[in-house]
Amino acid sequence: MLALVPVALRRHMSRLRLASFYQRAIEANRHTARAVATTPYLQRMHDGALSPLDYGCLTVQDAYYCYRAKETLAVLLGRVDAAEQPDLHDLVEARLRSYDDYNRTFLDDWHLQDATCVLPTDTMLHYADHERRVAQDEDPIYALVAYMPCCYLWPWFAH
Repeated sequence: MLALVPVALRRHMSRLRLASFYQRAIEANRHTARAVATTPYLQRMHDGALSPLDYGCLTVQDAYYCYRAKETLAVLLGRVDAAEQPDLHDLVEARLRSYDDYNRTFLDDWHLQDATCVLPTDTMLHYADHERRVAQDEDPIYALVAYMPCCYLWPWFAH
């Protein structure tokens, strides 16, 4: 039965735009998103009381994550057959380009040569490793689900 889940997800996603799929998933888990929104970090951000140091630290950790995400998406792209799954291939390719663009902008904005000097926290390291394992070892459709927090949760908080 579990082997059929990726097929069902692909069928569901092919009938909907990916953004709609993600939006529905976020809506179905709004209680979790609201719980995350009450964490001290996000509350201080919302209230304008977040220290610049805390913001900068997370931003630097985000650089580590985004560089790992680009590498992970490159691995995933190599696993998706463009002839068999053109929509998924195009989506992963677009995400890969988006992370590449962001990474270049980040380095320019923060006046850095590269992100190899970033020492990830254990949490960031485990999160990036988890996404890599999903992209390498699971059906590629699950990687899109694994990326949901980064692609849609942060924008949801912004609203």
